[in-house]
Amino acid sequence: TIAGASVALDGRAGRPLWAWIYPRLFPPGIALSMAWTANHRDISPPIVHDGVVVVAPTDTARLAGIELRSGRMLWEQTGYHVETVIGVGDRKVVVVMAGPVRGLRAFDLRTGSDEWPDGWTNHDDPGLASLGRGLVSDDLVLWPTRTALYTLDLKTGRPARLPVLGPHGNLAFARGMLIVANPTELRGYVGQESNRPTER
Repeated sequence: TIAGASVALDGRAGRPLWAWIYPRLFPPGIALSMAWTANHRDISPPIVHDGVVVVAPTDTARLAGIELRSGRMLWEQTGYHVETVIGVGDRKVVVVMAGPVRGLRAFDLRTGSDEWPDGWTNHDDPGLASLGRGLVSDDLVLWPTRTALYTLDLKTGRPARLPVLGPHGNLAFARGMLIVANPTELRGYVGQESNRPTER
């Protein structure tokens, strides 16, 4: 809600089922369009995976895993400025960290641990800035930035291949094709092993 609460509603009746109340970074009355927020935080919708809701509201320095049906808190990490939750794969919640230290971090879906081997941290270049929303597959993380598209191994957080240079944007994957939408272009990439005909 950007008002100190994340609320779950019944999809059929619209009734509130549970709410997570958290301390806000800003006192009431201070707009979230402050320069710090605009420069370092993105919209961060919750992600639901395997019965767990992962929530990282932009008006707090917390990340939480909540049981979908009951609203029971499974874990909570504090002191983390999360820009956005990219996705979940292999029980790892992958998030983009906001400033001042940028990069990626993975947390265990069930425990919230970011310690190896349950999670990992990749802050090799704190100057990197995201550009668009990334993707998480069963074994890879695709992270678009202003300078390149990075591909990381989901299990270790280490680079899986050389970055694709150039600005990238929002990512979508379907039928063997990676679609990239940035502010001025829409690009499509097909794997070398694919013989699928492309359309323009």
